[in-house]
Amino acid sequence: MSAPKISIPQTPPSPLPPALRNSINSALLTTGSIHTIHNALLHQCQASGWLEAVRKRALQLFRSGECTSFAECMGVVMGEVKGSEGRRRGEAGVKEEKGGKEDDDDDSGVGKGAVKVNGNGNGDGGGGGLHANGVNSTAAEGGEGSDEKVNVRLPGTVVVEGVKIVREVLQEIVDIVVEEEA
Repeated sequence: MSAPKISIPQTPPSPLPPALRNSINSALLTTGSIHTIHNALLHQCQASGWLEAVRKRALQLFRSGECTSFAECMGVVMGEVKGSEGRRRGEAGVKEEKGGKEDDDDDSGVGKGAVKVNGNGNGDGGGGGLHANGVNSTAAEGGEGSDEKVNVRLPGTVVVEGVKIVREVLQEIVDIVVEEEA
């Protein structure tokens, strides 16, 4: 026999009261629905190529020298996923850009043509060259070595399918109470 459904108003307050949120979370955990949602979203992200795009974008950020730490990279990628352009220029060590290319006046002491740490080693701003991690790359690799930024916005199909699966799961554990007008 299944557990009783949780009753929520048709237009719940925003944010949800902590007791109601905890009840929904508990129901999702006890029914195994969290795993259902996770697996469905993971499958959609993999099928759409989004996980690979995020990986490529992170590599671009580290190789270009735009990010030097995991936390910094996560901040930029999450900003791009959400639709903003990552962190604002000049914040948290993100380098200024001019015309879509890295500013050459970075005072790093590394001259053109030298291998830069996490950067393009040929100094021409192009896609080829030896990176400090020893990996050769070309613009033909789909963005890892190119100047073109990899798009990490979440595909619409993932959002639509995610909403569907969450709605299906919630319908199993929640009863929506229709409020009568007085």
